[in-house]
Amino acid sequence: MDIIQKYMTRNRCYSSPVPITVKKLVLHSLGVAQPDSDIIYNKMNTNSSKVSVHGFIEADRIIQTLPWNYKGWHVGSGKKGSYNNCAIGIELCEPKGHTYNSSTMVNYNVSSNKAYFTKVYNNAVQLFAMLSKELELDPSKDIVCHCEVYSLGYGSNHADVMHWFPRHKKTMDTFRADVRKEMKNTINTVVKKISASKETT
Repeated sequence: MDIIQKYMTRNRCYSSPVPITVKKLVLHSLGVAQPDSDIIYNKMNTNSSKVSVHGFIEADRIIQTLPWNYKGWHVGSGKKGSYNNCAIGIELCEPKGHTYNSSTMVNYNVSSNKAYFTKVYNNAVQLFAMLSKELELDPSKDIVCHCEVYSLGYGSNHADVMHWFPRHKKTMDTFRADVRKEMKNTINTVVKKISASKETT
């Protein structure tokens, strides 16, 4: 598994970092039909941005945008507090072709997007397995999606990823189980760093 390390050096979560002890991994999806993470990266990689994530997962790339132990602004706050203080947040990029009515995908074609979804899903399984191994986390209780964080009281009210996963007969329990299986395998990770001079502007 290759990880492209392209830090958001202009985002305040990077330039004025707050260290965290990672206890949770949060899976997000963009909520917009955008398979190219560079578009979202450019919006987040500014001094005025009020959001940030630790990485993006595309069909063919995994991009790390913050050091894993830097606090990001990805899950908001809930009645009990915020998982921003203890969690890595990773965004799944969504394919082109659909729109949204509130949190509902409109004109999303399941069959034509099956291959794309499978690639993104498998990349996420590999990354979350690697992080769970490295950080000694238990996927059964330490991996959640944004809507689960909201239900627990530690995040804002978002539907991801359960607005998307069921369309491909996946659940977060399925995902957690697949991560556990992947953790039994040898995970060879190659980190490819992109210098500041080569960052997308």
